[in-house]
Amino acid sequence: MFSTSTLVPALAFAWFYADSLPLSYVTRIYSQMRDIKRRLAANDNKPIPLFSTVVVKHRCWFDDIDQNLHMNNTYVGLGKRCETINMYNRWLDHGRVPAVCLLFGDVAMDPEKYNAYYSIAGVVTLYRREIRPLASYTIQSRVLAWDEKWLFHQHRFILDDGSVACLALTKSVFKEKSRKTIPPAKALAMAGHDLTDPEIEARRKRNYEGAVVPFLKMDAFINNEPYQWDEKVDDPLRVSKL
Repeated sequence: MFSTSTLVPALAFAWFYADSLPLSYVTRIYSQMRDIKRRLAANDNKPIPLFSTVVVKHRCWFDDIDQNLHMNNTYVGLGKRCETINMYNRWLDHGRVPAVCLLFGDVAMDPEKYNAYYSIAGVVTLYRREIRPLASYTIQSRVLAWDEKWLFHQHRFILDDGSVACLALTKSVFKEKSRKTIPPAKALAMAGHDLTDPEIEARRKRNYEGAVVPFLKMDAFINNEPYQWDEKVDDPLRVSKL
């Protein structure tokens, strides 16, 4: 039997670092999917309105922080067996999943039936304020815009005082099994959204030109950068071996 002197610290450790325990991510996503199914069923399986905001609450636990004693906002490789990851992007998954599933309803929940498979193509995060240990925050997510291929969601990490700690943009796509792209407008129509309202197109166009076009220009610049990267690096100070 475990003694109190060993059991209490072990339980405290497990509680503080529960999100890093094996299968914790899968368990949390599975729990979210069950909650999403209940919410959709309560609404006759109808999706939420197009530009609705989906909110997920969370708290910055000790396994979320880095050496600067705030929520980790970097990726640092420390070898093959030890590394830290960007916790913002990790927890963004838990805001993105309900946002996509509630917006697309059965199309997202039953991809085999609709031959529509959702995939993320990129995420950009901009940090404004740190999130301190044990601080609670909410992740707000909503669709931003779309074009012939890509769907874009915007996200905000909001602290209890209402300030914005982080802004994020997700680029995603729906594909058939054959890898043929499903235009987002078609996927939205499949989910039951009516896109004929001129105000919807006006908002999509404004958001697309204001936020998405600069993002795509950055992506194009990176893919077509005129300056070559060093093919060989002989300076040991510039080489990191993992």
